[in-house]
Amino acid sequence: MARRKRLLVPEARKAMNQFKNQVMAEQGYFIDERNPDHVKY
Repeated sequence: MARRKRLLVPEARKAMNQFKNQVMAEQGYFIDERNPDHVKY
């Protein structure tokens, strides 16, 4: 079972989600911008 890691700075969540979206889009994956952790690959 995978464990979800918590961010050290909770206020950084929005920026991390944007970063995830950017990286996955560059790699060619479809991403749901509202839920970047739910990626089909």
